[in-house]
Amino acid sequence: MKNNLASQLIGNRTALILSLFALSAFSFHLENDILAESHPFILFDPFEKSSSSPLHDSLDEICNDGQDNNGDGLVDENCGSDSITKIVEDSVISHQNASIGTPLPESEICNDGQDNNGDGLVDENCSNSQTSKESDDNHPPAMPQKDSDKSGIREIYPTKPNGEEWFIRSSHPEKDPRFSPQTGLIPNSDGSFKVKSTKVRMGVFTSSGYKPNLIQTLDHSKIASKGYMQSPNDWKDVEITGYIKLNSGSGDNFAWYARGGRHTGFGSPEGCEGVAYKGDLYFDGQTRWTKEQWHTGGYVFSDYLKGMGSIKGKWVGFKSIMYNIDHSGKAGVKLEIWLDKENTNQWIKVNERIDAGGWGNNGRECGGTPDQIITWGGPIASFRWDSASDVDIRDFSVREIAPK
Repeated sequence: MKNNLASQLIGNRTALILSLFALSAFSFHLENDILAESHPFILFDPFEKSSSSPLHDSLDEICNDGQDNNGDGLVDENCGSDSITKIVEDSVISHQNASIGTPLPESEICNDGQDNNGDGLVDENCSNSQTSKESDDNHPPAMPQKDSDKSGIREIYPTKPNGEEWFIRSSHPEKDPRFSPQTGLIPNSDGSFKVKSTKVRMGVFTSSGYKPNLIQTLDHSKIASKGYMQSPNDWKDVEITGYIKLNSGSGDNFAWYARGGRHTGFGSPEGCEGVAYKGDLYFDGQTRWTKEQWHTGGYVFSDYLKGMGSIKGKWVGFKSIMYNIDHSGKAGVKLEIWLDKENTNQWIKVNERIDAGGWGNNGRECGGTPDQIITWGGPIASFRWDSASDVDIRDFSVREIAPK
């Protein structure tokens, strides 16, 4: 009796080993076929129990012997044991994962601002990291940020050495010669300011000021060749930052923008000064980019992207960033929108776009190509919103950046 049982057990183990070899060979040939034809497939699982399998029918499980007697891949099942074990060799799992293209988890790489191991955390277990959970909207996680500006707000990109900077004054900002709020700013007890106007256009100048007489041409092709509209230190590669608290208002957006001058008139020539890339944050949390090729008819828009839920009744940080890049050997402009959703100085990029051409078709109005890329600087950076009768603001700034 014992000899018969031992023979059956040996036979079962032999069958199982042969099945594993068969699986390996099957997966190898199938993998080559898949590489050739790129079709999805399902690997045969030798451990899947089948009612038609003669191996499963021929033997019963012997309880508490620590063996898989009936070859179904389970040890001592139906024996009242709490430790039923699946027999799967690690090498088989690894081979299956490699065959079906499932990458093994990577280890976390510290301070790269990425979720390398796929657990939804950024730079966890790194001593100098700021771990953050990836958002439900599949936006990139917060990048590692080490530097803060003079107001204590995190910088996404460093300020250009000896570059232009502007920060709103803590008292009487309307007396700043580089700032044109064009509306009343009411001081709040917490150091912020209240704005009650429903049409806001706040302009910020470089240290050269805004001097229209220095704008020698409004032909966009000539401005592009020169690299600036008014002065060599015009706002071009910039990070525009502001915290806002929308207390009353609906159906509109905040827009931080640059690369032009005064936005007035219609079309050539006066309207050609009103050119800009505009980062838009809507009251409902949507974001998008607007390219204004000229004022007021040369608009083109990107798709909406959800940045967060409604921004009403809470402090939200909003950054609009633009800088020139080399895109496949040609000039391009990188556009990014970042939000501090929870007023914690932790910033997340929620929208990005590259203008490398093919965006817009109204550029000829101002002497440029139909899709003229706005690669030059302009003398005014702006904070704009409409349709909000009560907004608190703080920590407004414009910095010339060195993103590379």
